[in-house]
Amino acid sequence: MDAFDWSLRASALRNQPRTRAEQQFVELSSQEFGSYVKKYSYGNFLQTVEMGKLRKVRGWQIYYLGVKADGDIILGALLASIKMRTGHYFEITGGLIGDYTNLPMVTFFTHSLVDFCKKRKGIYLALTPDIVNRIDSKNLANCQKLENALITENNLISVGFKKFDSGDNPFPFGFPKYSYIKDLSEITLDNLKHSYTHNGKYFIKKANNAGITTRRLSYEELEKFHKITTETAKRCDFEDKSLDYYQKFYRCFEDSAIFLMASINFDTYLNNLILEDTQVKKNNLIIKDKLRKNEQSNKIQTRLKENQKQLEVVKQRIITAKQYLEKYGSGEIDISCGLFIFLPQEAVYFSSGTLDDFRQFYAPYLIQDEMIKESLKRGIKRYNFYGLLGKFDGTDGILKFKSHFNGYIEEKIGGYTLVISPVRYLILRLVSKISTLLKLS
Repeated sequence: MDAFDWSLRASALRNQPRTRAEQQFVELSSQEFGSYVKKYSYGNFLQTVEMGKLRKVRGWQIYYLGVKADGDIILGALLASIKMRTGHYFEITGGLIGDYTNLPMVTFFTHSLVDFCKKRKGIYLALTPDIVNRIDSKNLANCQKLENALITENNLISVGFKKFDSGDNPFPFGFPKYSYIKDLSEITLDNLKHSYTHNGKYFIKKANNAGITTRRLSYEELEKFHKITTETAKRCDFEDKSLDYYQKFYRCFEDSAIFLMASINFDTYLNNLILEDTQVKKNNLIIKDKLRKNEQSNKIQTRLKENQKQLEVVKQRIITAKQYLEKYGSGEIDISCGLFIFLPQEAVYFSSGTLDDFRQFYAPYLIQDEMIKESLKRGIKRYNFYGLLGKFDGTDGILKFKSHFNGYIEEKIGGYTLVISPVRYLILRLVSKISTLLKLS
């Protein structure tokens, strides 16, 4: 893939200061950390002040840590901690924000971090680096590991981290191992539609023809959002976030997040179909007239058959629209929603839902199109459709949906753990085993 030149990225990162004598391990203010992350080329929303606020109001202890060289920040990390039975668990999700290929700096930061966590009764640390392992447009099957990933893995292991075996879990420590990305660097509002697949364009057109409209939700409307995501979670057998989570997310991320709702008006939908029916009938008459003048034309006969099929489809849709109108009434009906995060580096499609009764209207496609346009308006060059299940055999409906927007798959290097206190860690494991045995007895 040529969306990002990872070798150039690694080369640029290696030019940062490396001398340990110049380095200082420091606690950063939220303002310092926020400024650093916004300027850094490869930040992500999990390593932001906004996420720090969200985690704090949800009960986590938050630290903004960094390494400075000659007064400049060359590495930063949002460290989160929560109390467990024998001490504190620490994690850096989606970080560090810095150069993993710089072994002296990684070593210095890790040793300093261990000391920092030990003073706070740390048990162990989980780290999920935002480092790409492999890239491919389809399934990663024949892709080699990227050089930057190999260096990162070796450096982390050399300073004491161990690779975490996440098994079938596609979100080790809450960070997606696989994501779907659309590169917007060569795309404009004018040519965006042409960058989608044929099916992607078709589904967006269908949603527009149905009269689907979108609006941004206010804080007071988040119950409507949660109602749809909850229904979707039950249908698809996954656990939804709570309403309280979405409310806190809204307040913490403010203008950096958009809660978008898609709605349909069945009066409008029916009227659109009646207009379409009228137009198809007119076309039918025109084609029949041409056929009378040239009855031997196979091309005109084919057009007539296609037009008559279209006429039957529209008639059936009118019947269905009347049924919807009778069942749901007139007015706007909320049918689909999504939560999106906007950073200077990328836009992220974080969560969504669609009511089962209205899936045929393809509202999620229109929602994505709207948010990609919003990304272009903000000058964002990378659209992150976020997590995939890691199934590339054609059975992953999430991948199928996202692939209609014509992007590529990223695989990250996964999660790593580092034991801070072997004694506390051993006690924690023993306590956990005893609790499990008691539950089974």
